Amino acid sequence: MDQKELDSNTVYPQGQADMQYLQATWFTQPEYLKYADRPVLFNFGSQYFINAIDWETLFTGLEARPALVTLDKHWVSASVATFPWPPMSQSGDGVLSQADLENYLDGFYKKLENYKYRVGGAFPDFMIFTHRRAYSLATAFWTPRKARPSSSPCRKPCSKTWT
Repeated sequence: MDQKELDSNTVYPQGQADMQYLQATWFTQPEYLKYADRPVLFNFGSQYFINAIDWETLFTGLEARPALVTLDKHWVSASVATFPWPPMSQSGDGVLSQADLENYLDGFYKKLENYKYRVGGAFPDFMIFTHRRAYSLATAFWTPRKARPSSSPCRKPCSKTWT
């Protein structure tokens, strides 16, 4: 939609066809992530569908309504959870400082304390490319070493037992 490849008359039928494909190809596989017999669907991409009715329309005709998990700050009422994403808008020259990342994650996980479903995040050697530029974290905090410092931001979500 954003790239003008679909117009407003075809975006919903195409979205429904995409959901049917996901159901036939992935949702029915025993290995696919499910919660309460519902396939879990993470929305990393387009923010075109922003209302519950949009997602209900896309899910029409599926055997099981997916449990929708959206990007932080892009919550829609059809979502069951949200996941963190490095706030690159706070970066300087495309580099997000460790302190800014930790402040963001502290706020994100504090917000999750009252949510029924919780999704954490880790960003090993995070790099995101846009059509304008590449962004990266100043310090990659998820390392392949066996021991990670206890002050590492990846320990924050792991320090609690989520049920």
